[in-house]
Amino acid sequence: MLARAESEYRKALQLNPNDPTSYIALADVQYRARKYANAVDTLHTALAVAPDSPVPDDPASNHPVSSNPVSNHPVSNHAMISAQLARCYAQLHRSTDATQAIDSAERAGGNDYKVLLVTADALRLLGRRDQAMTRYTRALESPDEDRPDDDRPDEDRLQVRLALGRLFAEEGKTSDAQQQVALGFAEARVASTDVTSADDYLNAADILMNITNIPGQQMYGAHRLWAPMTLQ
Repeated sequence: MLARAESEYRKALQLNPNDPTSYIALADVQYRARKYANAVDTLHTALAVAPDSPVPDDPASNHPVSSNPVSNHPVSNHAMISAQLARCYAQLHRSTDATQAIDSAERAGGNDYKVLLVTADALRLLGRRDQAMTRYTRALESPDEDRPDDDRPDEDRLQVRLALGRLFAEEGKTSDAQQQVALGFAEARVASTDVTSADDYLNAADILMNITNIPGQQMYGAHRLWAPMTLQ
């Protein structure tokens, strides 16, 4: 499935090679496929076609950052590009580059919840748990810049809760992990039945499987696992 997604994004880039959002999506697929170095190259290509930004050149890359003042892409692209670079660098054990990319993401749009989630993941990989938790907290509390009068949208809160659940599961904190998954779906159910997606249920099932040691073949319904917890 990841290979197919990568192929589709490459086709999209053939049609529009100056769209940084497609590069961002391609890099995310490459990251999930553990192609971290390839993702770094893709993200630096994204920087080359995006507007000018404070993101530094990659000292180990052949893709220097260039400015493109005529592009109409929003500066928030740079925040996500930098955040994804930080996560890739962390996986490649390039801690200095990861830290610089985190700082660049913060300057370019650090209050976007998606940016906060990715940089929190990078910090977690770097072993800086307290800083990661601070960003998760900010992601739960930060307003949507497109909807400044709203609280954190419930579909966004669910993503943050699942990220926290995964962190706690990795640390062996079963109760905390279950609580975050339960809270995420409970908040989503109060808001709307359209908030959750199939991917959300799969992510929740994966988290719960990791903390309960339930064989994969028995995980035939994420509802069966998280729904009882929302009633506790």
